[in-house]
Amino acid sequence: MTPTPTTFRPPWWRAVLNRRMLICIFTGFASGLPLYLLLSLVPAWLKTQEVSLKVIGVFALAQFPFIWKFVWAPLLDRYNIVSRLGRRRGWMFVTQIGLIAAIAWLGQISVVNQPLPLPGFLLEFLGASSFSFPWQAFVLTTLIALFSATQDIALDAFRREILPDEELGIGNAIHINAYRIGGLVPGSLSLILADRMPWGWVFAITAAFMLPGLIMTLLVKEPAMAKGAPRTLRAAVVEPFTEFFSRHGLKSALLVLAFIFLYKLGDSLCTALATAFYMDIGFSMFEIGLVAKNAGLWCAVIGGILGGIWMIRLGINRALWLFGLVQVFSILGFAWLAWLGPTFFVAGNHAHMAPDELVKTVANTALTNACANKEMLAEDRRNARTYIDNMLRPYMDFGRAAGMATWPHWEKASSKQKKQIADALHAMSIRDYHDVVYRYCDRTLDFMPLRIDPGAGEVTVSAAIRQEDAKSVMIDFLLKHDVDGQADKGWKIFDIVVDGQSLVGGYRESFAARASDQGIEGFVEWLAGQTEPDFWACLALALVVGVEALGVGLGSAAFFAFMARTTHPAYTATQLALFTSLMATPRTLINSTAGWLVEGMGGWLNFFWLCFFLAIPGMLLLLKVAPWKSTVESFHS
Repeated sequence: MTPTPTTFRPPWWRAVLNRRMLICIFTGFASGLPLYLLLSLVPAWLKTQEVSLKVIGVFALAQFPFIWKFVWAPLLDRYNIVSRLGRRRGWMFVTQIGLIAAIAWLGQISVVNQPLPLPGFLLEFLGASSFSFPWQAFVLTTLIALFSATQDIALDAFRREILPDEELGIGNAIHINAYRIGGLVPGSLSLILADRMPWGWVFAITAAFMLPGLIMTLLVKEPAMAKGAPRTLRAAVVEPFTEFFSRHGLKSALLVLAFIFLYKLGDSLCTALATAFYMDIGFSMFEIGLVAKNAGLWCAVIGGILGGIWMIRLGINRALWLFGLVQVFSILGFAWLAWLGPTFFVAGNHAHMAPDELVKTVANTALTNACANKEMLAEDRRNARTYIDNMLRPYMDFGRAAGMATWPHWEKASSKQKKQIADALHAMSIRDYHDVVYRYCDRTLDFMPLRIDPGAGEVTVSAAIRQEDAKSVMIDFLLKHDVDGQADKGWKIFDIVVDGQSLVGGYRESFAARASDQGIEGFVEWLAGQTEPDFWACLALALVVGVEALGVGLGSAAFFAFMARTTHPAYTATQLALFTSLMATPRTLINSTAGWLVEGMGGWLNFFWLCFFLAIPGMLLLLKVAPWKSTVESFHS
C-alpha cells in the first residue's frame, strides 16, 4: 500500500459525537479496571490479611505479562478463538470471561503462607530450611495480569481498526480517560466497600464491573480490516517485525522504538515516588488525598479530552511537539516544590541500634538542629514542623500511639479509619512535639542508665533536661520493638512523657468523651478538622500536580495516537503490543531505581533535575520520527 496524506479534517464535534467514541469509552473502562485492581486493591487486601510488606512487594512481579505481551500477540493476529465472534471480538470475549472469573475467585482464596517445594540448593542460598509464600494468591494475580494484558492486545487492535486516522487522537484520548475512570472502581469504590463487607463480596462486585465491557464485545461488529488474518503462525510471528523494519528501514525503525521508550521516561520516573515526595516536603496524608489525587485525576482527564480535540486540528506530529513540551516542563514544577521545601532528610538504618542509642541519636539530632536553625525556622512555622517531622517520622510508631490514645474505640474502627486516626495523630503530635523541641532546644539532655531484659518488647529511656539556674525537667521516651512480618525494624518511639505529662495520655483525655458521644465515624471526621491544611502550600501542590497531570493527559493522547498510526493494519495486534510493552518497560523496571537515585543524588531537587534531562532525548527524536512539517502517515489507500 502506498501511504497517502490525510488532507481533510472534520469538525471536532463530528469526530467526538459518534458511535466509535462510545465504544472507546467501554474499551478504556474494561482495560483500566484489572490493572488498577493489581496496583491498588490487591496490596490493600494483602495488608489487611497481615501479609508482610516484603511479600506484598513480591506481588509486583505478577505484572510482568504487561511487559512481555508482544511475545504471544502474534497468536491473536493468527488465530480466531471464537469463530462466531471474529478474530478481535473472540479474544476480547474469552479474556473478559477469564477476568470476571479470576477476579471473583481471588476473594475466595486464603493468603496464608504455604510451603513451597524448593530445591535444597535454593533453600541454602536463601538461608532457610523451608520457604513459605501465599503462592495461590500470587498465581491467581499473575493469571489476572495475563488475561488483562491479552485483553489489552485485542482491545488496542480492535480500537485501531475501527478508528480512521483523523479520529486516532480523540479516540485514544477518550480510551485513556475511561481507563483512568475504570481504575476508580478498584482504587476507590472497592476500598470503601471493604470497610463494610467481606473481601469475597468486594472482589465479586469488582468483577461485575467487567460486564459492561463484555456486553459491548457482544453488541459491536468485527472490524472489516480484522478479517484478513495471517495464513500461518510463522507469518504472524515474523512478518509484523519484518514489515515494520522494511517499511521504515533499520535505522529509522530503531529510532521509532527508541522514541517510544524515551518519550515518557522522564515524566514516568518523576512521579514514581510522588506520594513519598509530598510527605517528605511536609504534606499530610489528608492534604495529599484532598489535593494531589483530585488535581491529578481530573487534570489528566481534561488534558486527555483537550488533547484529542486539539489533535484534530494540529495533527499527531505537531501535537507530539506541543504536548511533549508541556509534559517536559511540568517536571520543573516538582523541582520548584523541592527547592521550596525543607532539606531532604534520609533516615539511616536503625534496626541494629539499642533503644538508648536510638533515643540519644534522635533527641540530640532534633534538639541540636532545631536550636541551630531556630531563627530561620521561626519565620516559617510550617517548614519548621516539616523539618522536625522529617527527622522523627522514621523513628516513631504513630499507629501504636493512635491505638493507645483512642482505646477502646480503636478496636472497633475499620482499617481505613485506623489509618485516618493515625495520620491525624501524626500531624497533631508533630505540631506539639515541635513546640516542645523549641522550648528546650538550648538545654542539655542527660540520659539515665538503661537496664533491659534481653526479651523485653517495650522499654522506657529516661533523661533529664538541664539548664543552669533552672529546675531539671524529666523526660521519658517509651519504645516498642517493631517487627513487620520477618523484617526487624528495630525500636520505635510511641510516646513521650515530659515532666510527667504524656503526649499520648493528653490526647486520650481529650479524645475519650468526644469518641463516645459522636461515635467512631464522627470522631474520625472531627480529627481530620484538627489539622488545618495550609492554603498556599496546598495551592502550590495543586498547581504543580495539576500541570503535570495535564501534561500527561495531553502527551498520552498524542503518544498513543502515534503508536496506533505507526502500525500496519495487517499486524495491528502484534505491533501495538510491541510498542505498548516497550512503553511500559520504564514504568516497571527503571522506576524501581527511583528511591536509590533520590538518596544517591542527595535529595529530591537533584533527582527532579535528572528527570528533566532524561525527558529531553525523547523530544529530540521528534526531529526524526515526527517532524513538525511532515504529512500524517496513513496505511489506508
